[in-house]
Amino acid sequence: DSSLIEHLWAVIMALISYSLILIDFIRGKITKRDFIILFFLFSLLLLYAASSFIYRMPPKYFSYLLVFIAESIPAAYIGMRFVKSDSKDKINNLLPFFIVPVCLLIGTIGVQYAAIGERVNNDDSGLNYQKVAYFMAFSYAYASYYVFYVKDKKNILSFLLRSLMILMMFFCAMVCLVSGGRGAFVFIIVVSLYLTYIYMRNSKKHRIRSILIIVIVGIITIWLIDYFHVMESAGMARVMDRLTEDDKRMYLYDKAYNAFRYSPLLGNGIGSVWWTVGFYSHNMIMDLLSEGGIIGTSIILIIIFRSFVRLYRLTNKDEVFLFFILVMTGALVRSMFSNYWVAAINLFLVCSMVYGMSNKRIKKIRKLKNK
Repeated sequence: DSSLIEHLWAVIMALISYSLILIDFIRGKITKRDFIILFFLFSLLLLYAASSFIYRMPPKYFSYLLVFIAESIPAAYIGMRFVKSDSKDKINNLLPFFIVPVCLLIGTIGVQYAAIGERVNNDDSGLNYQKVAYFMAFSYAYASYYVFYVKDKKNILSFLLRSLMILMMFFCAMVCLVSGGRGAFVFIIVVSLYLTYIYMRNSKKHRIRSILIIVIVGIITIWLIDYFHVMESAGMARVMDRLTEDDKRMYLYDKAYNAFRYSPLLGNGIGSVWWTVGFYSHNMIMDLLSEGGIIGTSIILIIIFRSFVRLYRLTNKDEVFLFFILVMTGALVRSMFSNYWVAAINLFLVCSMVYGMSNKRIKKIRKLKNK
């Protein structure tokens, strides 16, 4: 059974992750700042687990409890450890070697289904249209980041990698559009607008050239959409249909809102949507309001907002922080359309990375770049 294998794998990963955390604690590698972040995360976990003693929870609740334990908290700790290392620049070097082969493998499956007028749905490989769409949307964001923001090393390998990533940028966008994931579609739009804004902000001396490049990219995109009949695909038809009308989602939103009205200040408890709504509402704000009320929602949103602002300020000193903004934005968009917030692994990773960054570390980054 695939679900049993997934749960077993999650348990194994949890044991490995928490063993490493324990080793770091024994070695004195966990700082006061790290301890505060871990304390906050484990408090959320305990509140989530406590809901099972108050409400009669369905099996899915316990699956996400396992995700919280085995994936979200370890991801947060990886973020805290990562920011203390000097390995951030390696991201830029490794991106092409990760994106190209995996995108070609997953993207080809999406193209095959689109060619016969269908969406990927529980493919033998374990993929479905949501996984394909979001993976290609994230890859589009990372490829765009690499093309426009990673500094060219002025050698033949750098030229070839950048050329390859330009192709991947368009390939990922097209596959994402025909896959049928509306959240992924929205993510592509948001990323394109945001990267365009950053590109224009950083190119004040070459404004005309920048505008020309953006126009050329736009023309190529429109031509590809027309050439591959993207707007006529089953996936794109689903995106347009679900963006304008979705009775099932509105029903979940309505139930989450009614639960929020029952206890607007403190909410009904972390994880309570599995009882009050019957499932998560596919919208992070509605889930947070239902579970944490105005106070809990405000705390989480302030943490996310401050993380974003801090990353945005650091992009002026080191472009690699723009990469993490894209990771965070993707996690937020996915949580607003498709995901339950406790499983937003990328969000846990980036926020913990930002809050795990000491003021000394930030000053060091600024000094290095100013030199």
